[in-house]
This record gives sequence, structure tokens and C-alpha cells, in this order.
Amino acid sequence: MTSEQQGHWWGRGAMTWGGMLVAGLATWAGMAASSDRAIASGPIGRFEPSPCPSLLISSAMAGDRSRLQCGFVTVPERHAHPEGRTIKLAVAILRSRRDRPQPDPLVMAQGGPGGSTLMLLEPWWQALTSTPGLRDRDVVLIEQRGTQFSKPYLFCQEVYAVDREISPKLPTLTEAAIDRSTRDAYQACYERLSRQGVDLSAYNSLENADDLPLVMSSLGYGRFNFYGVSYGTMLAQHLMRRHPDRLRSVILDAVVPLETNYITESLSSHNRAIRQLFEQCRRSPVCRREYPNLPQLFQSVVAKLEREPLMTEGFDAIAYVDAQIKASQVLQSDLFSVLDANISGEFWRPVAIDGDGLVDLTISALYDSSLIPKLPEWFREMDRGDWSSLNELASDWFSPIADAMQQSVLCAEEANIDRQSLRPPVDLLPELRSLINDPQEFLNSCQVWSVPKLPSLVNEPITSPIPTLLLSGNLDPVTPPPFGQRVADHLPRAYHYVFPGLGHGAFASSDCANGVVRDFLHDPQRPPNGRCVQQVQLIPQVPTVPTRFQPVAIPGTKIRSVVPADWQPDESGLTNVWQAPRSLPEGGQIAFTQVIDETLPQSLERLGLAIPLTLRDSVQRGDRSWQLYANPLHPITVAATVVDHDTYLVVLEGLRERSRRAILEQVMTQARLDRVVPLPPRRDR
Repeated sequence: MTSEQQGHWWGRGAMTWGGMLVAGLATWAGMAASSDRAIASGPIGRFEPSPCPSLLISSAMAGDRSRLQCGFVTVPERHAHPEGRTIKLAVAILRSRRDRPQPDPLVMAQGGPGGSTLMLLEPWWQALTSTPGLRDRDVVLIEQRGTQFSKPYLFCQEVYAVDREISPKLPTLTEAAIDRSTRDAYQACYERLSRQGVDLSAYNSLENADDLPLVMSSLGYGRFNFYGVSYGTMLAQHLMRRHPDRLRSVILDAVVPLETNYITESLSSHNRAIRQLFEQCRRSPVCRREYPNLPQLFQSVVAKLEREPLMTEGFDAIAYVDAQIKASQVLQSDLFSVLDANISGEFWRPVAIDGDGLVDLTISALYDSSLIPKLPEWFREMDRGDWSSLNELASDWFSPIADAMQQSVLCAEEANIDRQSLRPPVDLLPELRSLINDPQEFLNSCQVWSVPKLPSLVNEPITSPIPTLLLSGNLDPVTPPPFGQRVADHLPRAYHYVFPGLGHGAFASSDCANGVVRDFLHDPQRPPNGRCVQQVQLIPQVPTVPTRFQPVAIPGTKIRSVVPADWQPDESGLTNVWQAPRSLPEGGQIAFTQVIDETLPQSLERLGLAIPLTLRDSVQRGDRSWQLYANPLHPITVAATVVDHDTYLVVLEGLRERSRRAILEQVMTQARLDRVVPLPPRRDR
């Protein structure tokens, strides 16, 4: 399976940031319903206020609601023909908390291309708010042409339908069959949008860059600072070339050089990132001690899935968006409950994962700096037969992205691929060989996406005196640090910082990166303080294994045993359940049950679990034999023992596999049966 099958690999940058594109996508004044038809003309360059989509605003942001303003700005579909068709760009303005803010705002742009900038409002707001000095100027988020909240939204329903159809049977399909189905879907999308009057050749980086000064003028701003991440760095460089007079400073995060075809270099970038993960683990005392054979773990897990693929589930954020559209008549106060009532099942789709699929998911995880520390333990668990982390890795399988906008931008700017140059790196990991054909598959999709290539100038490096801050994550799987250095080499006033333990996008992933951005914006003429940068190292997230336990007696049963010392009785009043402390990242609970005069299968059925359990092991502890049941795709273990026709069950949910194993070992070792423990007195309500 190639990365293209899992969300169009060349746009994975739009699907990261902790899965932020997965949740909270709301309609905006009926914009989704009108996304495929021509947009009514309006005065070019006029800002039209509109209520902000409520699902973009978390409860934590409620206090800033009065400082947040949203709306649309009308721009020409083609700037050279302002009398022609117009489109609308969504904007969100976060006003400064200062009475007299700095005059030059910070404009922020997402990547992809095709990702939603507005969907990053919450994580960016958190980074801005938690970093002293970053709220001294207004912040403007501009939804690029063709993306989620702008009009039109160039989403390819046809490609989504193919993704849903093939995802449960990926390991059984040939590369040629997948490529053919995907290419046909793109052609159908192209033809549909063209019939609807969308000029797909107008959705390119040059028109995109020309939108920005017009939008900022309509909002009453003059010069501004510009931050772009991933494809947003390409957009920034075009802006530097076309409108340098409007820029005070530029921040490039996860940098793509214009002169480098990152699609042809993607395989080398993937290979480098995974090798860097192994190398940084080897250099870390903690990681080396806990995972001394990390490369072998990775290879072993890929091989196991190649031999026997697993069926898991991916969250279908696109269906989630559709549900929000249908629920748009519901009062906003009730919208959360309408959606949450169905989120547990309706929006999950079957996805088959083989070895190649795990490679794709690993590359996707390296985009997200919050997932990287979890990877070593996840590989260890998978190698031991616990595949529950696959659910976490595959959770944003069907992520919203403006496919048509992405195709138009990339086919116009990045399709100048010399097939003779498509050679894999000499040190290519064997597990990545299936990705060798990805650039060719991209070219195949561009054959049916008939947009003209942009002039060769778009692929020439930028040379500009504008102060520029460049941020690179050393574990970035698509825009590695050498990319940032290539751009910095052409900029006389550039400051490039490489964060050893980060992936794709440093801002909002690290307090250090946030501070560097703040210092740069305060005075772009001086290098920001980067003393903290080398401290941003890979620190693996090793599970917490309890070492102290407290005795417990289970009311209504004969069971005496132990639970971790800092666990507390269930808050709802269940007398047989103990909860892990809220500070534990994975959560967890343990329940004890005595089932009288029933067989073990009957007792397991009585648990009422929604997932099937299989016998994983039998162990002897003292004079008692225990059977251990589990589900390989869910973090749950059930220990069962039968004594005198009664069945005694211990159900441990949540936590990492290593923690569950350690807790159950103590529970089984110290378990004993005695007189029935009286039930506590009933409390009057």
C-alpha cells in the first residue's frame, strides 16, 4: 500500500497537528451546501462580517470570543481579470489583548496544499496565548482559495468514495488497480467541477499569493508579518517575490524550497526521518535502555503485518462533516450532543493494514511531534501482539482536504519531474521500497488534471532582504532540515533553527519554538534567542508501571486483592471499580467481579463487552490457574479463574500493555478468596 491510498501522500502535511482536522468542522452560513456552485459576485476587496463557526471555538477560547471576528473577503478568481468570476475567502481575526497593539499583524497560513487554516485556530490560539508576548498584535487566519471554509470548497467526493471503497481490502489490491481507480476518481472530479464553472487553473500559488495583500487591505492593515507552515512556506516565498513591500517579516515552518521538487525527494525524506528516529533513540540514554533494538522492532512488526494484515478502523472525518451539514438546522447549543451521540460508531470505517500500511502510518505519525515519543512503545507493543495503537495511528484515515485545490496547485507547480531522476536512495530501508512508485502515481493523476504548468520562475529560489525565520524539525518526514538550509542560503537576513526531537511544524509543538517566534517578531533584525533549541530532544513516552499497591476487598464478593496505590474508587459509586488518577495520560480502570455458578464462557458473556475476546495465555499463580483474555486491537485484558463453580474476573481497561501486564501480575499473585465482604449501606437519595 502506498501513502497515496491513505490520504494522498503529497498532502499529508494538511492532516497533522494532532489530528486537528478530524474534529470540529462545522458549516458556516451554509457554505458547504453552496460549495460546488458558482459563487455570487460581490464587491471585490470588501470584508463581510459573519458569525464564527461555533465548533471552531473550544470552551477554553470562550473568554476570547469578543476578540474574535470572522467573515469573508471577495477576491477575483483571476486577479488579471477582476471583472470576471469572484470567489470568497474566509478569514478569522484574533484581536490583540493590548490596548495599543503593534501595527503590523501576524498572518498565518496552513499547508497541504488544501488544508484548512481556520481549523488550526484552536492549537494556534493555545500557542499564542501560552507564550508571553505573542498576543501584542492582531493575528489573522486566511482560509486559502478552494479550502474548507472558503467559497467554493473544492472537495473531491469521487476520490473520497474510492478511498472508502478500497480501504477494507488494500492488501489484496495491486498498485496498478489502486492507481487506476484513484486516477479515474480525479478525472471525474475534474470534469464535475469544470462543468460547474470552476476555473481549476486559477487555483495556484500565484493567484493564492495575490489574494493575501488584497485581503489584508480589506481588513484595514498595511504591512504585516507572515507565518506559513509546510505548503504555507511555498506560498510565503511567492509572496516575498510578488509583494515584498507588504511584508515586515516572514516565518517559514517546515520549509519547502521552491527550487526543490519535494515530491521526487519524498522517499529520501521519509527514509531520513525514520533513520533519524532510530539514531536519536540510540543516543538517548532512556530510549536506548528501554528500546535497545528499535530498528529490529520496526522491521519485525512490518514483517508480521505483511504476513497477516489486520482489520482496524479509521475515523471518517469527512462523514462527520457531512453529519454537521445535515444537523445545521439544529440549535448550536444542541449540535454537540447530536454529533456526540453518533460519534462512537457511525463515523468509523474498516481499514485493512498490512506492512506497507504500517510504514505509511509511521510516516504520518512523524508529522505530528506529539505522537513521535509514543512510537517506540507502540512498536514494542505490536511486536508482543498488542495492536491497539493501530487504532490511534489510523484514527484520521479519512481526513478532509480540498483535493481539487491540492491537485491544481501541485500539478501546476510540481509536475516538472524528470523520470530519469527517480532513483531511490542507496541506504533505503527495505520496508520503504513500496513507496518508490509514488512520484509516478502523482504524475498519473496530473495527466487527467488538465491545468497548465506555471512559468519556470516559480521554481527558482527566492533572494530577498526581508528578515526570515526558518524552523525545521529533525524528524520531519517530508520537509527535512536540509530543505530549510537551502532556502536560508539565498536569504541574507535568515535565521534557521533545527529542533532535534520535532516533526513537521515546530510552532505550537514546542514552547521553545513558540518563544523563538515571539523573539523574532519582537525584533526581526536580530537573531532570536535559540539556546533552548538543542534541548528539544526525543524523549520516549515510557509507560508508567506501578510499584506500590494497596489492598482492597470487593463488597458483595469473596475477592481480596490489590490495586495501584494512587488509584481511587469509581466516582459514580460502583463498589467493584477503581480508576487511574486523572494525571495518567492513558487513563484506565480495573473491575473485579464474582459470577456465581456459571461457566467461564457464560461469565465472559455477562461482561457485556462490545468487542470479542480471545484466550491469549494461561498462567499459574500460587495454587490458582488464570486464563488471560484480550482483544489485540483494544487496550483491555481480562484475567479469569474458576473456583468451586464460581468464576472470578478481573477486567483491566486502558493503559499501555506494559502497565496492564504489571498490574495484573500483582493482582493475580496477591488475590485470595475469603468470606463475602458485606455491601456498604445504601445511601438515601
